[in-house]
Amino acid sequence: MIPNGAVIWARQTIDSAIFKKPDKWFKIWFFMVCKANHKETKQFKRGQCFLSYALIMDGTGCTKSVIDHAIRWLKRCQMLVTTKATRGFIVTIVNYDTYQNLDNYSGDTKSDTPATEKRQRSDTKATEKRHYKQECKNVKNDKKNTLAGEVKDYWNGKKNLPGVRLLTTKRKNKLSTRLKEVEFAENWQLIIDKISNSPFCTGDNSTGWKAVFDWIIHDEGNYMKVLEGNYDKRNSTQSQKRPDQGPAGQNNGNDQYDYTTHIR
Repeated sequence: MIPNGAVIWARQTIDSAIFKKPDKWFKIWFFMVCKANHKETKQFKRGQCFLSYALIMDGTGCTKSVIDHAIRWLKRCQMLVTTKATRGFIVTIVNYDTYQNLDNYSGDTKSDTPATEKRQRSDTKATEKRHYKQECKNVKNDKKNTLAGEVKDYWNGKKNLPGVRLLTTKRKNKLSTRLKEVEFAENWQLIIDKISNSPFCTGDNSTGWKAVFDWIIHDEGNYMKVLEGNYDKRNSTQSQKRPDQGPAGQNNGNDQYDYTTHIR
């Protein structure tokens, strides 16, 4: 006998939104579903379990940042609910009973009569269709705001950077453009980390200039300079120029953009 029981995964999982997300997100989702209680206990209901970032990190090998992003997306898609608890949180897998019951899967169980089997297939398909439509709707809305919100939150998590109160339509459009660029999409966390760790970008320069959110999303050139180490810590900040200056202090053509404007 195989210990610790088993969980059921629908074949349609490979067509779901979570399967199209970063592979580590599905790994985290898989881990949580496997950890959920199959039977109700005194502490937890069926489909619930106690977890913490440390437990998930140990079980999946994922970083806290990746876990946090995955959980927030799963919650927005109404796939799970979390409740704060001492030293962790309680996870409730939404619709656990539906997906962990073989009677809800067509072609996997035998019914007493053809009529019952037909009715079960019909009900299952209707349920799956309803959940799929809702999931698609959530994902469609989520794609517009989730990643942009994650970038904003990550930026605001750096206390030495000027904060961003609101993602205006203009900012969303700029950020959307940046996120379509491979270098930004794959490295936006690194870019923000490098800005936060750069004395020059955080005001330690001759003018007191600081990098603001609008500057980093303004165009490809700005964040590429950050990635390439132009603003990394040096022995002297005198060797670094303001972002709107080229060789010998010449302007790069961005004189109409105010890089020193802080977000208020």
